[in-house]
Amino acid sequence: MLFAPWKSAAYRRRLFDLMIAQEPDFVIANGDHVYFDLPAIARLRENPIVNALSGLIRGMSAIFDPSLTVLDSANEIALTTVGDDQIASIYGVRFRSTPIFFITDDHDYFDNDDATLERVTFPPDPFHRSLRDSLQKLYFPEFIVEHDPDPAFPGLSTQQGVRLSSHFGEIRFGDLFSGLLYDCGGYLSLGAQARLFPEVVENWLVDRTRIEDTRHLVHFPSHPLGWTAGKWREWYRDLLLSDGSLVEAVLRDEDGNKYMWQEGWWNQHQRLVQAIASQSNRKTIMVSGDLHALGATRIERSGNLDLTHNPIHSVLSGPVGVGDAGWPSAARGVQSRNPADLVCTDLLGLEESNGFTIFGFDREHDEFQLFRAPTEGSKPERLKVEIATRFNVA
Repeated sequence: MLFAPWKSAAYRRRLFDLMIAQEPDFVIANGDHVYFDLPAIARLRENPIVNALSGLIRGMSAIFDPSLTVLDSANEIALTTVGDDQIASIYGVRFRSTPIFFITDDHDYFDNDDATLERVTFPPDPFHRSLRDSLQKLYFPEFIVEHDPDPAFPGLSTQQGVRLSSHFGEIRFGDLFSGLLYDCGGYLSLGAQARLFPEVVENWLVDRTRIEDTRHLVHFPSHPLGWTAGKWREWYRDLLLSDGSLVEAVLRDEDGNKYMWQEGWWNQHQRLVQAIASQSNRKTIMVSGDLHALGATRIERSGNLDLTHNPIHSVLSGPVGVGDAGWPSAARGVQSRNPADLVCTDLLGLEESNGFTIFGFDREHDEFQLFRAPTEGSKPERLKVEIATRFNVA
């Protein structure tokens, strides 16, 4: 395709090779590992030309039946068709000597985070949750749980005597570094006590942040702080209207906010921000994905919270396979921006570029390097990367 929403598997494999050439100690893949939203695929198949060609397009031949279980049924063949195409064929065994951790986001549940009069997609229904969990079972590991979790901590299991968590976890390098990884979609809630992740997970994140038993701490949420794309499932109330030829009707509630947007999500944001900024011996860092972009910003105020004493540095780590039609400015007619309720200073203005982020730590320093893949290198064999920005968290 000349104007596709994705890059080829060969392109992504080449980008991974350029990443591995930086010799990372570990890799975090943050969200949206597959794109096969069932409602969108169903709409595509209503087009007779697309339907006729679906058997020729890798992965498009997968057909799911919600009346069946995901595993041990025809759905398992469909799932492995998608997973082999979008995960196995790309990662291969490239990371066999490099630990890699996968954080899931909305598309890993085989749906988009939409809220309309007809349908609200999250929290996921049992079938979509099973799709996500089965994808993990077959293609990427759970997190090892080293802390003593609350029994209500979601997604806990034990395999061969090892305690695991499916959605929330921690990476630790002795007392030098800790990374907290969390899915902001699979267990979101609606209503008076709405959260993007459950209270028990929020308490765990706050407790782990306040202990300060490592020199450096980084939060890795699936959904970013410091930017909005005007989408429904965000921390922020911002409603961005498309311009140009892609103007779309945007549903609002009686207060003028995004339809079904939950103020409890913003309240949780504020509690988390306050805990992160309250650290006395560490700088505040978050790294996330979701927005198909590279970017870095310093959050200096969040609502009524003054963070200038310890501003939060939030990094968009970059996507690895977005094509021409997959950028938000092309697909939705909008550019992501800093939310209206925040005061931010950008360290790298948002760039719609494929790329990745390398961060390095020692006792005294933490350095971030954001690598972009220039668009002229669209052919895999010509692909190269260059540093978009480099900064230390001061």
